[in-house]
Amino acid sequence: PGACIYVSKDAAHVFEGVGFVDLELDNLERRMVICPDPTGEGWAIVTSKKSGVQFGSSKLAEKLRERGWKPGRYRARIEGQAIVVEAGRS
Repeated sequence: PGACIYVSKDAAHVFEGVGFVDLELDNLERRMVICPDPTGEGWAIVTSKKSGVQFGSSKLAEKLRERGWKPGRYRARIEGQAIVVEAGRS
């Protein structure tokens, strides 16, 4: 149980005032894009001033593992209102 994706406090400002995020996976490019979801149908986020934001579930963690995303830290960059995470080569 609990969140499976954590965004550092240094990048959390991208989600300021946002209650939900959407996750787009590009298996070909081995990339994940996390962006605000204005529809409220995405993943609910929990914000913390100490540790940034977090979201997801054990089901999401399992889905990511099935697609080759192993638990760990990944490099990411901010692009507009999104965070782009690169998994690199497996």
